[in-house]
Amino acid sequence: MQILCLGTYTLTHHPHTKNILRSKMESSKTLGMTSAISLAGPKPSDLLQTKKLEEYLREAKMFETDEEMNHRFEVLGKLNDLVRS
Repeated sequence: MQILCLGTYTLTHHPHTKNILRSKMESSKTLGMTSAISLAGPKPSDLLQTKKLEEYLREAKMFETDEEMNHRFEVLGKLNDLVRS
């Protein structure tokens, strides 16, 4: 699996994070400091635009490999451990 490496997009498109966000949305109307603009799911046009964006970004080589993703998660985990100790 490849993951787009563009800030929050990376998080929201990781399968594990998607499930966490989905369950959080279902259980709460507030995901952060402010409430969501809309809790409605994406429209067909939104899905089409997302698909087009992903295709373009794939062609532009803006996705990281599984190996790069795993390394990033490993480094972030180590940083998290350091911060919490």
